[in-house]
Amino acid sequence: MTTRLSLFLLALLWVLPASAEKHLRFAMWGFPAEGGNPYAATALPAILSIPAFYDGLTHIAYSGNVEPRLATSWHREDELTWFFELRPDVKFANGERFDAAAVIAMFEYLLSAEGQTTAVGREVAAVARAEARGPLTVALITKTPRPLLPREIATARIPAPGWWATVNRAGPVRDAVGTGPFTVSAWTDNRIEFAANRASWRAPRLDRMTMLLLPDQNSRLQALLSGAADIATSIGPDDRPTIEAAGGQFVASLWAGVTSIIFVSTKPGPVADARVRRALNFAVNKERIVDALMGGMTVVASQPVPPGAIGYNPDLKPYPYDPDRARQLLAEAGYPDGFDLVIEMPLGIGNNADAWHAQIAADLLAVGVRMTLRPISMSTSIQKVYGGGWEGDGYTAAFNTLPSLDGLRVVRQHSCLWQNPWYCNPADMPLIEAALVESDPDRLDATLRQLFTRYHEDAPGLFLFQLPGYVALGPRVRNFATDYGIYNFDAIDLVDEP
Repeated sequence: MTTRLSLFLLALLWVLPASAEKHLRFAMWGFPAEGGNPYAATALPAILSIPAFYDGLTHIAYSGNVEPRLATSWHREDELTWFFELRPDVKFANGERFDAAAVIAMFEYLLSAEGQTTAVGREVAAVARAEARGPLTVALITKTPRPLLPREIATARIPAPGWWATVNRAGPVRDAVGTGPFTVSAWTDNRIEFAANRASWRAPRLDRMTMLLLPDQNSRLQALLSGAADIATSIGPDDRPTIEAAGGQFVASLWAGVTSIIFVSTKPGPVADARVRRALNFAVNKERIVDALMGGMTVVASQPVPPGAIGYNPDLKPYPYDPDRARQLLAEAGYPDGFDLVIEMPLGIGNNADAWHAQIAADLLAVGVRMTLRPISMSTSIQKVYGGGWEGDGYTAAFNTLPSLDGLRVVRQHSCLWQNPWYCNPADMPLIEAALVESDPDRLDATLRQLFTRYHEDAPGLFLFQLPGYVALGPRVRNFATDYGIYNFDAIDLVDEP
C-alpha cells in the first residue's frame, strides 16, 4: 500500500463515524508536559485534560461558588481546622476504594519533600497534616488560618493511592488512574486516547475521546471544518463566521486569569524601572485590541486578577491609551529615544495572539520601543516559570487565579515569595504577609484589594484583558460547558444528527 493511499484511508477513518459509538475528537493546542501526573501543574495546558481523569474534594463553578466534588460538605471547627465529609461508595478506575485513607495518602505525598516541589504541593503548603476522623471524614489542620481552604484545595486532584505509589515520576506519566469519567487507553507526545470509566460516580455520556496535538491555530480550525475533529480549542474570534457557516458553534467564555506581558523586572534593564513599566501600559491601546481583535468578547484589565476573584478591586480603572504620557515617563526614566524590548512568547496559545502581539508592537514602536518576539515552546515556558532563566525582558502569559478565583494565587507566584521571582517589590511584603495569615475572609479580601492597588501602580506586567476561551464545536456536539476553562467532561455528548 502506498504512503499516499495509507494517508487517504487514515483521513477517511477520521471522517466516518464508527457505528453507534460516541467518539469525541479534540484538536488541542497543548498537552501537559508531565502527562497524567495530577500534581505537576495547576494551569494551562494541564487543566484541559487532567480533570477528565481526576476529581478533587471541591470544585469551583462558573458562578464562582465552591461546589462539592469528592467531599459532600465541609465546615470550619476553629481557625486552623477544617472537617470534610467524603462522598460514599466511590471507587477509583482500578477498583481501589476512595475514602479518608486515600485523601490522607495524597496530602502525605504533597507535604513530603518531593511533593512540595510540585505545583499542587506549593498550593497546599499551608496544610500541616491530614487526619482521619472516620472512614469518610477527614480533618485538615493548617499552619496558619486559611479561611479560603475549600477554594485552595480545588487544585488537589486525587489519584488512586496504590497506583500512585508505583508510578515512575522521573518523566512524563503516560497513564492516569482517578475517579473521573475517563481513563487512559494510550498517551503519546501527539495523541491521548481516553476510554469511558463507566464505574465513575460521574460516568460520561461518551464512549471514548481522542485529543490530537495541533499547535497551530489554523490547523485546529481546519481539523474541525474537515470533520477530523469535533472540538477545536483556542481559536480566534475572527473564525466565528466560518465556523457558523459550516454548521458549527462558536463558544466564548471568560476564564479566571488576566492575559498580560509579564515583565522580568528582577534583572537589570529598562523594565526594572516602574516608570518604564507604567509607560508601556499607557502606550498600548487595549480597547482597540479588545474591540477589533478579540471580537469585543472580553474586557480590558486594570489589575492582575479578573472580576469575581477574591481581592479584585472594582475601583481600579485600566491604564488609558496615552502615548504622550508614555513618552514623558520614558524620558524621565532615561529612555527618550526608547529601547529594544525582547518578549518570549509561547507557541500555540491561539486566541488571535499573533494579531494582538503585532498591534502591541506597533503601539510601542510609536513611542520608540522596539519589541521583538522570541517564540518558545510551551514546555520551555513552563520550565522557566519554575526554574528561571528568562532571556528576554518579559513573557506572554496570564496572571492566573485558576481554578480557585483566589488572588493569593497571584501573590504567591508574582512576588518575592516565588522561588525564582521575576517580580519582587520588598515594600509589598508586609501586606503579603498579613494576607497569608488573615483568618477573616472579608479582611483578607480588603487586604488583597490594597495589594492589587499597589500592583496596578507598580505595573509588574502589561495588563491586557481578561483571559478569554474561544472554542469551536462541530454540529454534533451537545452539552459543552466550561468552569473557567475546566471542561465538564461527564456532560459532553454527541448526537447522530446535526
